[in-house]
Amino acid sequence: MRINHNMSAINAHNQLAKNNGASSKALEKLSSGLRINSAGDDAAGLAISEKMRSQIRGLDKAQANAQDGISLIQTAEGALQEVSDILQRMRELSVQAANGTLQQSEKDSISCELEQLIDEVDRIAETSTFNGTYLLKGTLGMTPDKSVTNGLYTVDANGISQYIDNVAGLDVSAAEKNTTYTISTNAGDKTVSVTYKVGDETKVATCTLSDSATFSDYTGFLRFQTSTGENAGIRLNVENMDLATLASKQIKTSDGGSTNMQIGANSIDRVLKLEIPDIRSNVLKINGIKVDTAQEANSAIDSVDGALNILNEARGKLGAYQNRMEYTLNALNASEENLTAAESRIRDVDMAEEMVNYTKANILNQTATSMLAQANQEPQQVLTLLQGL
Repeated sequence: MRINHNMSAINAHNQLAKNNGASSKALEKLSSGLRINSAGDDAAGLAISEKMRSQIRGLDKAQANAQDGISLIQTAEGALQEVSDILQRMRELSVQAANGTLQQSEKDSISCELEQLIDEVDRIAETSTFNGTYLLKGTLGMTPDKSVTNGLYTVDANGISQYIDNVAGLDVSAAEKNTTYTISTNAGDKTVSVTYKVGDETKVATCTLSDSATFSDYTGFLRFQTSTGENAGIRLNVENMDLATLASKQIKTSDGGSTNMQIGANSIDRVLKLEIPDIRSNVLKINGIKVDTAQEANSAIDSVDGALNILNEARGKLGAYQNRMEYTLNALNASEENLTAAESRIRDVDMAEEMVNYTKANILNQTATSMLAQANQEPQQVLTLLQGL
């Protein structure tokens, strides 16, 4: 019998420590509801679970994006419905004006109402927004993106040259008349469409992006749009304007009447390009209609019919977008549910099994405590032997 090293007590103590650890681990899992609380519990399982959690959170946000997209479409469609009703009324008035029995005063009244209706179409197009984004004027919320002082530019006695990379469209402000703009690009197989104003008249010109186009007698603003892709650029030369005037202006970029809806969990996954056309009166070609004569009234009918066709096509596309987003939303819900279930099987604890482990650890803990107490009493038997001396 040895008293320097009580091996029975040491063994009982080691088992008690193990049982205490098992009991604490089981209690941690039961209290958190998770099988994996740290990398030490299951390193591989933790890595897989964290990846799944990022996907789940991405899917959740993608659902919110899809719902926002549906709301945007519904807002735009509601505005288009109002414009469609206005166009139907304009067609009625044009048909009425084509009747040869009307007096000039009656035609004047019809013309007055048509002008007001056209103004209302423009008002709806200019003011229809969703979360600050303009929906129906072809820009979808154009915002200042680049200053004329950015990028590479040169200055000479006649004006300024500006080169801008990776832009889909520019909107340049200018106050002076007779300002010349020259536009070119490094994407030779594309076309640029330019809208510019001469007095109160709006004009449109096009050119291939490998060439240059010059637009003179301009006042107000210049807008042009193109899809040039990455690494494409546009060069803007402004002549007959001094440096101080141009330096105070801003160049704005636009997606050319479209916006991207992120409806997937990853950056390259499920991006829906949403396009809503410009429905201002000059685009619909109804801003200059007249009904003073039967011929003009018939031309007005054709113009309004063309505008209605544009609106019907736009509303059809919006309906298709909305249906797609609703199906996408259902798919995202199903994906999130399945991925959550998979992550739960990896990360969550089986409460019944862990309760069994906790109970077992507690029983062993109590047993080890009792055995340690008895093992500590063994050296006392040496005193019995010593009493005989």
